[in-house]
Amino acid sequence: REGQQIPDVKKIMFTDRRWDENNTYDWHFIKKMWMRYWDLRFPVLLEKSPPNLLRAHEIKKVFKPSFFIIQYRNPYAHCESLMRRREKYDAKTAANFTLKCLRYQKENIETLENSVVISYEELAQNPTSFVAKISKLIPELIDINVLREFTAHNLFNKSSMKITNLNTEKIKLISEKNLKIMSAIFAQEKELLNYFNYQII
Repeated sequence: REGQQIPDVKKIMFTDRRWDENNTYDWHFIKKMWMRYWDLRFPVLLEKSPPNLLRAHEIKKVFKPSFFIIQYRNPYAHCESLMRRREKYDAKTAANFTLKCLRYQKENIETLENSVVISYEELAQNPTSFVAKISKLIPELIDINVLREFTAHNLFNKSSMKITNLNTEKIKLISEKNLKIMSAIFAQEKELLNYFNYQII
């Protein structure tokens, strides 16, 4: 599960301020708590709380060595997921939040060492390329099986699925009105979308 939801740190990390970059954490304490849950017999330990994309540089100061998977997704599909899962997210809020994530991921791409960069689309289209990328950085992960079915949130509420690109289905669910709102906001940061090779609809 996400480290931010582990009981020992949930009141610290899983709060309304978890996406506030000015909200600082005691990472030494958090590390101590996480170590109670990780199976330390394994050579690689994973943390996957989404808000930590804002805090990668703080994390690498405490967790040594640290390796990062930097991932991003079509902004419209990202917005659809946000609006479907969170009642407070309208099209404007979702679009602005998506841009915030892309800005931080751009910074992470340009400044983080020991990292693998892969888009959602690339992962879905060719998952074995991800294994090649990450095992080059972390050889212990050479035997990841990316062709099996996984349990995860998905559009169809299936209990498990293979890695699948659901962008087209997600974007079709967005109303024309909301698409226009998103596109108007994305147009204000067209260069950022270009950086990730995404087009404005």
